[in-house]
Amino acid sequence: MLNTRLPIHLLSLLCLVSTAAGCGETGLVEAGGKVKVAGEPATSGRIMLAPVSAGERPQSLIAEDGSFLLRTKGVVGAKPGAYQVIYTRLASDEKGSQERIGDMAPQEITVMYRSPAAQTLEIPENDVSDLEIDINVNGGWTRTVSD
Repeated sequence: MLNTRLPIHLLSLLCLVSTAAGCGETGLVEAGGKVKVAGEPATSGRIMLAPVSAGERPQSLIAEDGSFLLRTKGVVGAKPGAYQVIYTRLASDEKGSQERIGDMAPQEITVMYRSPAAQTLEIPENDVSDLEIDINVNGGWTRTVSD
């Protein structure tokens, strides 16, 4: 009779070791919160974070209540560190927008806001769900309109 206990124990140990090796391997922490535009919750758009130092750009779609949860390459989370914030949305999402470029209607135009270089968002070492991003053109944010 074959002794099958050894291979099963080895297989179990191998599964346990591979699972443990995957934990924290990405270095990402869960990061989310709310986006506001001129003090009001954003109702659509996308937030992207550009790292001050080299690295991946976490991003998130914005829910109707202004909430977001960052993902990096499809995985929930962002690496801790300082980031410049980029917010994009369609011009048609802006209240009362009649903005046009040539023959292009507002629903075809992307509006981008970028935070000032000196104003960064810090992702802490631990999970965080209460980040607040307030986009304010008068506060140094630059606005770009493109097609």
